[in-house]
Amino acid sequence: MMIEHESDETDGDEKLIPGLLLSPREEAFCRFFGDPESLHYGRPTKAAVAAGYPEKSAWNTAWKLRRRPKIQARLAEFQAAATAAAGKVLSDLEHERLLALEKGDVASAIRASELAGKHLGLFFERNVLTVAVPREYDARAALDARRITAFLLMNPPDPALLAPPVPVAAETAGLAALEQNPQSPRPRQGE
Repeated sequence: MMIEHESDETDGDEKLIPGLLLSPREEAFCRFFGDPESLHYGRPTKAAVAAGYPEKSAWNTAWKLRRRPKIQARLAEFQAAATAAAGKVLSDLEHERLLALEKGDVASAIRASELAGKHLGLFFERNVLTVAVPREYDARAALDARRITAFLLMNPPDPALLAPPVPVAAETAGLAALEQNPQSPRPRQGE
């Protein structure tokens, strides 16, 4: 039985494969997109390009292809095959776990259980990033500090300007002495 296709349903002059009712490019798209062992599995645009559709319109083509009932049916076949393969992996792991327990090999039984859990997605790696933030974190001060650091890295200061700062108490004492005796010379910086 042959299904007639409208002009936007086929890829032009491509012939349909009798048993599949898909054109060769449609079948290639389904394989690239739906087969878990494919390099482009789950990536419709890349699958369309790999199947031979123009790269310029690949996203649009993939969108249209995925909405066709026959493509959806073929992708469902790939999903069913992947589910059956996953079921076989899990049953094999369970069989290995039971054999290990019968032999008294607890480590292998635990490993088989761990692999089954990973296969089911029960375990995942947690990456924790810890950042120490001061209690009174001022975003503006931090930004200013980064800007000053960047400026200083680009324009190193003159070493002569890097004299130690004058303590506030000494500066205040010098001003107090000047107020008491206006005739005395002004204290120099750093005294």
